[in-house]
Amino acid sequence: PMQLYYYSLTGQTRRLAKKLELPINEITDDNPYIDVSDAFVLIIPTYAESDNGRKYSQSILDAVFDFIEHNDNASKCVGIVGSGNLNFADLFCWSAHEISQQHNIPVLAEVEFSGTPADIETIKMKIKELGAL
Repeated sequence: PMQLYYYSLTGQTRRLAKKLELPINEITDDNPYIDVSDAFVLIIPTYAESDNGRKYSQSILDAVFDFIEHNDNASKCVGIVGSGNLNFADLFCWSAHEISQQHNIPVLAEVEFSGTPADIETIKMKIKELGAL
């Protein structure tokens, strides 16, 4: 089955990952340098800012960037699921889109917090379409 790698500070992203009922692996600040051998989906929260119209992820997500840039992890990532808070308007799920743009990885879904039951079914369907559910 498809592996999921996630990063969670508040527990929302962890809850989202668990709802998908696939093998999960946590990216931590202590050790983001994980060697990934098979295809995986990345699930990340959003911590972003905007400065004079330029959007960027906050340094709190450095572990995620270190993980995706470690060895050839980015080449094994088949999709990203972004979690965020709609109150942040144009920054909603920005961190997922930033990694997507930097590494040419599709964003499979954007969800608020840990996702609704409909969000979970949509994500499961998209992972299945990738051929590994």
